[in-house]
Amino acid sequence: MLQVVCVGASHLHSLRHAYALRQRSGEIDFAFKIFQLLEDRYKPGYTSVDGQNVFNENFGIDFQEYLDTSKPSAVFTYLGGAEHALLSLTKSPRPFDFYIPGEDVQPDLNSEIIPYDLMLATCRYRVSNMSPWFPHLRSFTKLPLYQVGPPPPIAGDDHITLQADPVFSEAIARYGVAPARLRAKVWEVCNTAMRRVCEENLVHFVAPIAEARDADGCLLLQYRSHDALHANAAYGDLMLDRIVQIARERRDTESI
Repeated sequence: MLQVVCVGASHLHSLRHAYALRQRSGEIDFAFKIFQLLEDRYKPGYTSVDGQNVFNENFGIDFQEYLDTSKPSAVFTYLGGAEHALLSLTKSPRPFDFYIPGEDVQPDLNSEIIPYDLMLATCRYRVSNMSPWFPHLRSFTKLPLYQVGPPPPIAGDDHITLQADPVFSEAIARYGVAPARLRAKVWEVCNTAMRRVCEENLVHFVAPIAEARDADGCLLLQYRSHDALHANAAYGDLMLDRIVQIARERRDTESI
């Protein structure tokens, strides 16, 4: 049976739920192993000691045991993914917007216009926290690494206001939810930054599901989870198909 493994944090929930639904229906022809870094056993994922990253020993033990016994064809990661929300879920006390090169849509000229390169550098700084995981995973295996891009931002101001994490509550009450298109643009730039970080680390980037986006670029309502950040099992099912296809292609290529 095909062995598929993914290491990540909160965005793994959509994949876990999608896989559980397939198991219940009996429509399963692969084994899916998740290393959920938010589990107490794996926290903190790593700490910095004298400028060196020291990783969680429990993760290392469990991950090595899995690799020794299951023989996957690739290692998938679903790291980060909240960066766009931290930057743009709520309106800013200094409203901002920016141009995306090649896009015809006019930014809000009543806002402070941020140079694209500065926006990209800001997003890159945010997503760079995932970078230490790539060489760490490579210390266990020479298998190719694939980082999964996060789902589009959630649509629906009322839903976001009611379901946002408490860390956003004060800002939402004071400033409101940011415009959908702005949130989608920041998400797009964060994905560009994540893709570049992956390229520099020789990691493949698995793009988010394009057909799951609405006219503003946000997540279609049928793929929205109960909170203000994550996708649901229906989106996870689409992404799981993509991940399994990649893993199967890697396995079949290696067997030739």
